[in-house]
Amino acid sequence: MLLSVAWRLNYSGLISYSWICLSMVARADGEDNSPEYALDYSVEDPLVAKAFLLVPCLLAVGNCHPRSDPNDELWESFKRDHNKQYESLEIEAARKKIFFDNKRKIDEHNALYERGETSFKLGINPLADVTLDEIPNKGIKPREDPFTLFSVSKEGPIQFEATGAKLPETVDWREKGILSPIKAQYNCLACWAFAATDAIESQYALKYGKHLLLSQQQLVDCSQEEGNLGCQGGMVDWAYKYIMRVGGLEQDSDYPYQIEDDKCTFNASKIAASISNYGEIKNGSEVSLQEAVAFYGPISVCIDSSSFQWNYYTEGIFDYPYCTTDVDHAVVVVGYGTENGTDYWLVKNSYGETFGQKGYIKMARNKGNQCAIASYGNFPIVGDWKPFSPPPQA
Repeated sequence: MLLSVAWRLNYSGLISYSWICLSMVARADGEDNSPEYALDYSVEDPLVAKAFLLVPCLLAVGNCHPRSDPNDELWESFKRDHNKQYESLEIEAARKKIFFDNKRKIDEHNALYERGETSFKLGINPLADVTLDEIPNKGIKPREDPFTLFSVSKEGPIQFEATGAKLPETVDWREKGILSPIKAQYNCLACWAFAATDAIESQYALKYGKHLLLSQQQLVDCSQEEGNLGCQGGMVDWAYKYIMRVGGLEQDSDYPYQIEDDKCTFNASKIAASISNYGEIKNGSEVSLQEAVAFYGPISVCIDSSSFQWNYYTEGIFDYPYCTTDVDHAVVVVGYGTENGTDYWLVKNSYGETFGQKGYIKMARNKGNQCAIASYGNFPIVGDWKPFSPPPQA
């Protein structure tokens, strides 16, 4: 019911009110075909008139419905989508505040993206309810300076440097069907183990047509002798050295991932994959890394992933000149290309499919070794070693 008021000052100095009561006003859209009714009368008594003035106010209050807060809806959706549960209302309130602080930063960055002032976009993901300081070191945990220790033995690994061969403009190993599915390391700092097994799985698929899912847990539990620290961090080349020492890796189905350190229960009779050696890319050479990716396959690398922007990346090319050379995370380069005039690396992460572009991120290429992506490249050697050469043309 719609109630309207018209007033006028009569000659006696009293306010006269005309009330028009419209009941179920007919709509042009046909949703309500009720007839229109009107009642018009005047009230000369000012007290009565004031009383009548309260009627529309009361009607308005009576017809108000509480509106849901969009922020509450967004928060509930975030909790539901990422299976978030909190120990108390106080903790949830604190996490909710962090969530909206992060969302504000994401929105501010995306405004720059919409204006063309940055090349990548950010988005909400499972990390959105924690501060940047709470996101743990991703897992590169050498016992000394990584710049001196990343190459454990200069005599053992194969050293690779670009040969100057003509390279394809674009490489995407996903299109060849040799990559294993995106995995998630969760709260265990085992990125180094995932980067190592991903690279080996790719080589087995490429060379033998075998699609394996190898055990990261074996590396977490058993490679301390090489210097790895399980869920406290490790290094990819140390993982390769361990695999060479014991003869190989079991499959994940035989030695499943537990998201925590455990006692080593390696069973040599269940070895599913082995390597004969591993190689290292010339430190800091993006062209050497590019040639290795093009002619050999996916290459494990280490990067600086400590920025807010990296952790909330969702699309575009991550071109972030404030990246440092302090690496903290191991990933796998599975391709490269150029998009809108910007060269990029295609990188496979181990945060599950909720990260980036279904688990992948495009990082700037030929920008002065940004994020140290070409500083610590390693690759497993499956079978006999042969120097890189262009793949046969189809």
